[in-house]
Amino acid sequence: EVPSRPCSNIEPGNYEEVCDLITQIPSKVQIQDITKELHCPLCNDWFRDPLMLSCGHNFCQACIQNFWKQQAKETFCPEC
Repeated sequence: EVPSRPCSNIEPGNYEEVCDLITQIPSKVQIQDITKELHCPLCNDWFRDPLMLSCGHNFCQACIQNFWKQQAKETFCPEC
């Protein structure tokens, strides 16, 4: 969390302090990456009862179970 400070506390010409504050603010790309990580790749919705496979990929528990029942003859990761 970035501490909030009034702009008047930043002295004119103190560019290093301003740059330090800017680098602490998450970029839109970082936020999109985080949001993508919280979505199930099978249903493209927020995780519900997330399940991590041994490979490290995550899915909603119901989504991966349905995938295995309907699409696969054996259990495997659809992302790998």
